[in-house]
Amino acid sequence: MRNALWHDRRGVTAVTFGILAVPIILGVGLSVDYATMSRDKAVLQGITDRAVLAAALVPKADQKQIRTTANAVIDAEKANKLVGRVDKVTVSFPSADRIRIVVQAYTPTTLMNLVADRLGFAVTSEAEFGVANEMEVAVALDTTDSMGEDNKLATAKTAAKRLLTSLSADAANKIKVSLVPFSEHVNVGVENSAATWLDIQAEDRQDCRSSNAPISCGYVPGYRDGFWLQNGPWSCVYPPGTTNICDRKPAAWEGCVGSRNPPLDVEAGGDASAKIPGVMNVQCGRTLVPLTNDFTKLKTEIDALTKGGDTYLPAGLLWAFNMLTPGAPLSTAAPFDPDGLNKRPLKALVIMTDGKNSRYAVGAKHIGDATSNPAVPNQKTKDICDNVKAKQIAIYTIAFKVNDPVTKALLQDCAGGPARSWDADDSAELIIAFEDIARSLKTIRLAR
Repeated sequence: MRNALWHDRRGVTAVTFGILAVPIILGVGLSVDYATMSRDKAVLQGITDRAVLAAALVPKADQKQIRTTANAVIDAEKANKLVGRVDKVTVSFPSADRIRIVVQAYTPTTLMNLVADRLGFAVTSEAEFGVANEMEVAVALDTTDSMGEDNKLATAKTAAKRLLTSLSADAANKIKVSLVPFSEHVNVGVENSAATWLDIQAEDRQDCRSSNAPISCGYVPGYRDGFWLQNGPWSCVYPPGTTNICDRKPAAWEGCVGSRNPPLDVEAGGDASAKIPGVMNVQCGRTLVPLTNDFTKLKTEIDALTKGGDTYLPAGLLWAFNMLTPGAPLSTAAPFDPDGLNKRPLKALVIMTDGKNSRYAVGAKHIGDATSNPAVPNQKTKDICDNVKAKQIAIYTIAFKVNDPVTKALLQDCAGGPARSWDADDSAELIIAFEDIARSLKTIRLAR
């Protein structure tokens, strides 16, 4: 009888489960409640960042109003956006020019309430008085022919619009953005044909047509925008004896601009004494958008982008640089920070490309074939990057499905290192790159 009882194991599983159930439930509860707390902390960090930026606009001598402004922003948003509860808001002044806000809060627990009814956390944000709200960003987007492959242009549009949404989220801040689509040239708009900084040289255009209709047309293997593709350039097959019939007539300027003579071809600016050449019979895309806070317009222009042309990185870089430089051409940019710190205002340049330089400048036009040897345009790219950095402008670069290590290294060097340079191998990584840039810009604007 005793041995039977000793060896009877019935009920052991239930007892064991009962013993283990408590730590299992607590473990699950810990995971769920910590996930909720992490969400609350991220939301509260965003609210605190907005509060410190709003408070930084108040004259720094009025500390009472600074505290009132900070608390008003937090109170207005926490009820709608925060599951956790705010315990305490502390506004302090680490120095005469800085404001710090620390918010202590908690998230009510659910499954963990057997152990604790709350999880506490805190977030901190700092800014400098009078400068945290000012930012100018120029975004140069590659719209070359190769961007039409693999849905790349559509993904770039989505990513760029997300960047704009993030930058425009803080309505109280003075943020302006410029859009610079580029291929081998940039389009500054036909409405600027009479600008004093522009020099448009008359040129003929040759319009040709074939004497016979083609037998067939289609893409053939070959290079297109520096890429060897099975669906390369467009080609047609004509019947024997077909000839070209060509007419010459004056060309119309369509807004495309080229390069000034060295060394001005890598320097921002342009005026009546050093005009920028308007060029004809070349490829350029949609008109750039100078700095503006009209984010609806910017998104509309991004949606309207189309692919075409080859890659000349210096064109996109230089015109993004122009957009951030006060004075002609086309710029509504504020003066550079007088202290050389890039804070009053913060200026940033973002450039995204999917390929290496496939063109180089021949005179004013970027029509040379650099497919096999991009050394010359690469040097121009580096020179412009160096000039941008000399103005303390923050540069962000994105290589999107770029398979050329030289170009990747060039872009990383342009950005000053890997911290502001992304190598996006697919669409998901491109979206992440633009989101990272938005967060980085916010981090720069905020002191902490």
